[in-house]
Amino acid sequence: MTLLNTNAEVLLSLGYNPRVKVAPRRIDFSLVFPNEQKRAEAIPCIIDAGFDCEISEDGVDPDWPEADAHKFLTPSAEAITDAEFELDELLLSFGGRTDGWGFFGDTKH
Repeated sequence: MTLLNTNAEVLLSLGYNPRVKVAPRRIDFSLVFPNEQKRAEAIPCIIDAGFDCEISEDGVDPDWPEADAHKFLTPSAEAITDAEFELDELLLSFGGRTDGWGFFGDTKH
């Protein structure tokens, strides 16, 4: 299954119909890094790319520091997948990667 298909299934499970246009909303992306220094170096680049970004202290694995990136997008599988690919490309030189997305703390749509 492709990332695009996975994202489409997640959106459907959240009640989004791909045939119905909806307003843009904040999409949250979880990011993981090999260490705190790489995370600190990456955050300005993520912000320069048009995302909001901050350190996350809610990480599951203390050996992989996390950050959360946010961007207002129309919640579609294509837009979310494109943003994930953009973030992964940015994070490559920092040893980081995306680790999922959602509407962190906001389940209304």
